[in-house]
Amino acid sequence: MSGLLDVFRHEFRRIFTVKSAFAVMVLGAAFYALFYPQPYLNEALRNVPIALVDRDGTQSSRDFARRVDATPDVAITEELPDVASAEREVYARRVGGILVIPQYFERELLHGRPSPVALYADASYFLMYQRVAGGVAAVARTLGAEVEAGRLIGIGVDPALAVAATDPYLAEDALSAIDVEYELLPPVVSMSAALATNAPRLYDEWPDNQCLEWRFERGPLKAAFENAAHRVSVSIPHHRYTGTPLEGRAALANFDPVERRLTVILSTQSPHISRTLLAQTPFVKYKDAVRVLNGAQAVGDDQCGSSRE
Repeated sequence: MSGLLDVFRHEFRRIFTVKSAFAVMVLGAAFYALFYPQPYLNEALRNVPIALVDRDGTQSSRDFARRVDATPDVAITEELPDVASAEREVYARRVGGILVIPQYFERELLHGRPSPVALYADASYFLMYQRVAGGVAAVARTLGAEVEAGRLIGIGVDPALAVAATDPYLAEDALSAIDVEYELLPPVVSMSAALATNAPRLYDEWPDNQCLEWRFERGPLKAAFENAAHRVSVSIPHHRYTGTPLEGRAALANFDPVERRLTVILSTQSPHISRTLLAQTPFVKYKDAVRVLNGAQAVGDDQCGSSRE
């Protein structure tokens, strides 16, 4: 053992006594660390183009790709059917990396099992490689944390603890150390109270609690009121009621960024009006890109007659 230490000390001294060794191992490393980053100090690399190979084709895989594309670091410019096609784009310098979402990506997530994605990036440009890897990794960590928190909440862990723990055992241990305080807000139980000027707002950024104002007028309404023999104004309150259909009150929407098509599965009896309103959203370019699949029973509305074709 002492002989090995003697060799180490001898070679370590030679690094500082032999000029060529000192120049390569000490001066070279210091020069590289000091001057190599200088050309990149003022660069702000954004939206590095990458190719996407989605082998799963599910809502979860599309949502993951959408989140990656929304980051300031990465832009998915091409969606290709296989890795070989994506590699040709990398060799042609049209993209700087390949994101591969494996088959059964969504199934593995729903079963609580790891579902890793593959990232191939061009390491010849270190800054570009760093951006691509960092952007995809950040989205993967966020999605993983959301899935884990949802799983913990599903097994009965308090939501405030679920976001602070990675497994139910840590959540149970943290229960005695975390004190959650809930603020009781005054209830607003009537429409008139909700529309009052001083009513607590549901969303702070809204000026009031009124969600929609929809007016219907037909004929010379103003003249009819002015020429009426009698005018009566009355406010009639009534209790809240609603029908209880068998199907759930829910909507499932899927936006395909490639075809720019929005598909909405909606429990409504007014599919045509719903389609017209959805077509007015900013991310839909034309009405034919919206498809509404509906199914509803029991609860009707006064628009059903005009929406049937």
